[in-house]
Amino acid sequence: MALSAIVATLSGGTAGLLGSTLPHVVDLVKTQYERKHDLEMRRLDVEAAQSHALEEVAEATTKVVRCEAEHAEQPIAPPSLAPVGTCRWIDLISDLVRPLITYAFFGLFLAVKIVGLYVVMHYQHAPVSSAMATIWDDNAQVTFVAVLAYWFGQRSLAQFDSST
Repeated sequence: MALSAIVATLSGGTAGLLGSTLPHVVDLVKTQYERKHDLEMRRLDVEAAQSHALEEVAEATTKVVRCEAEHAEQPIAPPSLAPVGTCRWIDLISDLVRPLITYAFFGLFLAVKIVGLYVVMHYQHAPVSSAMATIWDDNAQVTFVAVLAYWFGQRSLAQFDSST
């Protein structure tokens, strides 16, 4: 294997590994933004609840004054701060996008290589060993290593993220 092929394979693997960190960084930024947004929404909910509670207190006070003789105080119900739920199936579909694209890419990659192997063996009458050497060239190695490094790098990051 030539030095240029080794360098190309290593650079493809490095690019794949670095590419696998990009979604992790985007997720970190997204999580930070979501936390900031959630905090702001909760602050607004608390302000709205306080305003609503003050209105209820004012209303209850006027009722107490009107019905003082009967002592008909009405309890004030605490405001509900139920968290907003997410749609689980949309999250699942969103998580399938990258694996489906990768499977489609590898299916296309495999189909192209099989057709190339067929062409080399049947039209050029090459033996299997030289046909495989022709099909599995430096570019195929770089592509294969880059995708594997990307996925296993992403998997390692996910394991690291779950352990912290």
